[in-house]
Amino acid sequence: MPFFIGSCPIDVNYRNLASLYGNLGKFVQAIDEYEQADALYKSTGKYHPPPFYSDKARAHNQAGIEMIQLNKFEDALTLLKKSVRQNPRLLSARFNLAKLFLEFKNDPRQANIHLRAGLALNPTANQVRILRDLLNQTNIQ
Repeated sequence: MPFFIGSCPIDVNYRNLASLYGNLGKFVQAIDEYEQADALYKSTGKYHPPPFYSDKARAHNQAGIEMIQLNKFEDALTLLKKSVRQNPRLLSARFNLAKLFLEFKNDPRQANIHLRAGLALNPTANQVRILRDLLNQTNIQ
């Protein structure tokens, strides 16, 4: 049986707090709250609500961007990989991860994988152009 605070189960409170942190642009804190909610779901055997992993993936992506801006590239790489694992259809995470592989890790093969996966997600015409430009930088056919 889940614990309750007020009238909501604790897992819902953690999710709500994670959303609030995300809305405030505090993505690292949001991830902490998503992790707490995730642990509660697993410990109680409850199913995660449908948007849970999508929301968590977006928080990881945004936190990855935050780490890039702070020149914490290894941390960014870890966060972006988690984002893609949680939601492989998140185009922005695929793009950010590919750029990081190209510019920080000098790993065109990994960048190529994520760029091709991004192209398979039905991006807009402008996004296709950007992804193909980056794909050309990998020099892999």
